[in-house]
Amino acid sequence: MRAGLFSIVFGTLFNFYLSISMVYAEGDRQDSVAVTQLETYLTQVQENARSDREWGGGILLGLGAASALGGVVTAITGASAEVPISLGVTAVISAGMGAWIRSTPTEQETLPVQFREMPETTSDKVAQKRFLGETYLALLGRQAKRNRLMSSSLDVLLGTAFLGWYAAENQGNNQAANSILLYEGALFSVFGLMGLFIETQVEVGLKNYKLGVFPVPSGGVASLSFSF
Repeated sequence: MRAGLFSIVFGTLFNFYLSISMVYAEGDRQDSVAVTQLETYLTQVQENARSDREWGGGILLGLGAASALGGVVTAITGASAEVPISLGVTAVISAGMGAWIRSTPTEQETLPVQFREMPETTSDKVAQKRFLGETYLALLGRQAKRNRLMSSSLDVLLGTAFLGWYAAENQGNNQAANSILLYEGALFSVFGLMGLFIETQVEVGLKNYKLGVFPVPSGGVASLSFSF
């Protein structure tokens, strides 16, 4: 009788222990999978951010060179006294911003590096790494949206200013300098409008991660969903 009762109690406790162990093991497995997916995603964020930074800085450097050229042409022809100075200031600002952007890594590049360097020696550290990775991802997504809207709005304003400047100067004889104003105004306006309506890859990726769609080399796969 006692042996049978002992067997029942022991069996119940053992099954309970196995159930709890399986729950913890499943939690550890999910943390490990999430960390792997986060590392894949954040690495893509880093690579895209580096490419965007280099291209964006290069475009500003090009605009600075175009403005400088327009200022030189205007100064040589002597058609306007104000335009060369204005174009020179624009050239310095654009070139300075372009050089700074190309030489300064953003958090979209530095945070993924910090994430990859976090240890995974214990299950607690893996869980902590997952938490921080999701925190980094949410932070970068919010920053990307804010920066996109701010920079795109500024581009539209600059484009409108250049086009207004072109319209005001269009009565003059210096068509070469006026054409540069037109091209710069059109470029700033087009890029600004595109930026206002097209989400960045970081924003899209954050939405996909919340839905449980992870980036992998062969394509997206569905997994767990998360909320921030």
